Amino acid sequence: MAQESLKTNNSSAGINYSLLSKKFSLKAFGQYAHRFLHYHDPTFLNEEGFIDYQNTTHSTIGGIHLRYQFKDFIFHAGNDMAYDVLMSSRDLGNPTRLTNTAMLKVKYQMKYLSTEVSVFNQSFLDKNSIQDHRNDYHKFHPQLALFTSDKLFSNFQLFAWFKPSSRAPSFNELYYSQVGNKSLSPEESSQIDLGFKYYKTIKRFDVQVNGN
Repeated sequence: MAQESLKTNNSSAGINYSLLSKKFSLKAFGQYAHRFLHYHDPTFLNEEGFIDYQNTTHSTIGGIHLRYQFKDFIFHAGNDMAYDVLMSSRDLGNPTRLTNTAMLKVKYQMKYLSTEVSVFNQSFLDKNSIQDHRNDYHKFHPQLALFTSDKLFSNFQLFAWFKPSSRAPSFNELYYSQVGNKSLSPEESSQIDLGFKYYKTIKRFDVQVNGN
């Protein structure tokens, strides 16, 4: 009978600020997150005869986004940054990660169609005081989206978008107990979505149907 146990505890606190006008908006946010994990296996076959593994991740996240409308164009620029620190009962060298995502988006609204063109730059900078240094990662991702307007179809919208993105391996994937792999590279993916949305308000009820 397995006697392993896994306990987690997560908490977070954040603050948001918004400044809005007809053509201009500014949004800023900050957040702190605390994630604790404790894995215990009293019957594991190793020299100690057990595994008792604890780690705590401290994450500080912040960002600012600006939006400006000029005639039929909407410009959106933003930057998000996160700093993560892993503290472990094992001697892992206190890994840290700085993540930065910068974004620039332009939306053009035509009579029957709107289009969005975006460019994202994602950076992952990992440091570790006692283990081999992980390579810094920088990647540009262009994105494109198309939407129909209500003037073409009332209460009905067609859309299509293309979205490449990157995801860095989590600290658990890199360092967790006996199964972590420190050589993992960030994942890269590309998504294409074609679909529709039907929406209508009937008296006090909102009806929406999506398909893709």
